[in-house]
Amino acid sequence: MNEDSYRKIVLNKPWLFWGVGNKSGLSDRAVVEAVLGFGDMQDFAALKECLGEKRVAEIFYRISEKPRCNLSKKTINFWNLYFQRHEPPGT
Repeated sequence: MNEDSYRKIVLNKPWLFWGVGNKSGLSDRAVVEAVLGFGDMQDFAALKECLGEKRVAEIFYRISEKPRCNLSKKTINFWNLYFQRHEPPGT
């Protein structure tokens, strides 16, 4: 994640990462999970601009397949419907 995108998503949105002390070492997975779970559509647009929709979808599919993740069932369902339409698995 480049510095400008990192600043736009992580540093300007501290409520998305309220439980994280050192925000400088966040992985793409952690950022995607926080934005999809707690962000708004502007945060999602910034995330897509930063990582690309295909990369966000790939990370989401990996997160949602885990038996334990920080996304609610409703959130997983919403993003599943979104990504199946825009970035189906395996494309």
